[in-house]
Amino acid sequence: MSKIESDCQILCKLYFKTVPHPKPSKASQGKVSIFNNEAGEAHCIACDEAVKDNSGHGNLERHIQVNHKEWRQTLEDYKRGSCIGGGMDRFVQVRKIVSDKAKGIFGWIEWIVMADLPITIVDNPYYRKRSNLPQTSYKTITKYMEKLLEIVQRNIKRYLPPTFGIIFDGWTCDSEHYIGVFATWCREDGSVVKRLLSCGVQDLPETEEAKQTFGFAAEDIGDYLFDVLAVYNRDFSSVEFASGDNAYVNGRLIKLMSNWILEKKRIIRNIPLVGCSAHRLHLAVQALLSEEEDWNHVIQKVHSLMVDLRSIKNRPKLAVVTALAPLIRQDTRWNSTYAMLERYIRLCIETDHFKKCVGFSVKTMNLVLTYSGRDNEYDTICLIKRTLDKFNEVSKFLQSEDVTKVTMSKTRFYFNELLKIHPELENYLGEEGDNVSDPYFEKAVVKIQNALIQGLDKVKLDAQEARAVKFYLKDDVAASDDSDKSDDENEKSFIKEADAQYDAKVKKNKKEFPYRSTMHICVTSVIVERLFSRCGIIMRPHRRLMDPSTMEMLVMLRFNRDIWDEFIVDAAIKEAEPVRAQTPSNLTTPISASSSAQVHADTDSD
Repeated sequence: MSKIESDCQILCKLYFKTVPHPKPSKASQGKVSIFNNEAGEAHCIACDEAVKDNSGHGNLERHIQVNHKEWRQTLEDYKRGSCIGGGMDRFVQVRKIVSDKAKGIFGWIEWIVMADLPITIVDNPYYRKRSNLPQTSYKTITKYMEKLLEIVQRNIKRYLPPTFGIIFDGWTCDSEHYIGVFATWCREDGSVVKRLLSCGVQDLPETEEAKQTFGFAAEDIGDYLFDVLAVYNRDFSSVEFASGDNAYVNGRLIKLMSNWILEKKRIIRNIPLVGCSAHRLHLAVQALLSEEEDWNHVIQKVHSLMVDLRSIKNRPKLAVVTALAPLIRQDTRWNSTYAMLERYIRLCIETDHFKKCVGFSVKTMNLVLTYSGRDNEYDTICLIKRTLDKFNEVSKFLQSEDVTKVTMSKTRFYFNELLKIHPELENYLGEEGDNVSDPYFEKAVVKIQNALIQGLDKVKLDAQEARAVKFYLKDDVAASDDSDKSDDENEKSFIKEADAQYDAKVKKNKKEFPYRSTMHICVTSVIVERLFSRCGIIMRPHRRLMDPSTMEMLVMLRFNRDIWDEFIVDAAIKEAEPVRAQTPSNLTTPISASSSAQVHADTDSD
């Protein structure tokens, strides 16, 4: 006889996504297991939260008891067999049925979106021949994808918090200028969410007067951001901070947004601009390389050699000796200079400073750096590479996709370590550098994050720093530093002093951090650069006539892939074809049919 399920097992089965038992046997027939993603998190199908799982499912049980007040009644109904309709429900788990059409449409959409394929593949006879998906048409799949995007945007609007940060940047493709906007915030469990809100083309002005002043200035970008936020029933007052390039236009944009909040909402708050740390590092390396004339000379010489080696005459001669290809630098990317120098050193090792290459002209050999004697240019290249090694490591750190690692406090620590070696870069990497828009805000956030990591219950901030992060103070916790108040304000009344003494004695073990989480404050706009790299892959030369709305639909569905599945596609099909009768669906949870449809249609992982 099989073991009787515990209350914890029953609740986890009812509230969390399950899969068939991993070890099918006669004893395990009909049993299911909790489905965990790669991060070891289970998916609550009632509130759409991701919860860290453990061996005994204690975290899952705690999540149910805290977030779902009806769990006791649910458990009783399940034991009585009245959750769904009969006593056998405790032995048989019935899933919501998805039509074969929805499964097929979901397969096509997922294939198109995640493989960067054109939508017209559904009409391609060779794709149809080699695929087991049901046949459909370009017009039909486009209709369902547009409806799916509407549902995704509704879900984002539903779960978007009242305030959040934005990360934005621009990308030009031919004559069209795209602007990518991400929203970022912290969940209650401390996890960070980054959600793509838009990646569209800024509308061109229609009137002649507007055309004369239009030029992708701060006002034009602000209009686009305002329209994007309006789609989700938000405005500039919802923006906690903005992360973007260290450009003058972005600084002016932030001032315009702060002025709008003051004029329209009567809220006195300056939106801080967090400059991209990767951009700061790029400017610092450019300044470091430009200060040394000898370095510039040898770098330019290596670049000239690499260009010569890429010629149609020299490339085959080099390929006979080594499979390494020559690389050239790009002025807009400092790490391309680092890659070029690294490649040159490897080529010198494999070709013995190009002595093994037969047939090179005298002009080419004269470009090879000297590697002996008094003027040893090769040693200079090795010195430059060793110097840039540290910057390259920090650059890779800033490009990491793990948002829990790339924090402002750790980035500041790395920059300070670089400044110990190169103090001449203070204007680029310092706390109060020329490219830092709001130094008090950034210094305060660094102190808050360091204090939180150290397990402290208070943060020492000066008056200007405390004012810069006042927005992040918890409502029910007083600020830990009162240096910006007058002596009269610091003097406590009798009852406040008595309350403080009472809390110190009775609640001495209960320490609450005074600030909300700041881990979502993004120090780079790398995620937007990654978005535009994907746009470049999608917008291949033979697809340059693609409509901007199609591009936005494809990237929106790709970067928000975690909030749509077969059930959402099924809901999109039903919304696109409202005349069709909807068959009642069986449920896996004790949620009513009406609320279940809302959960499946409005599911969002945030």
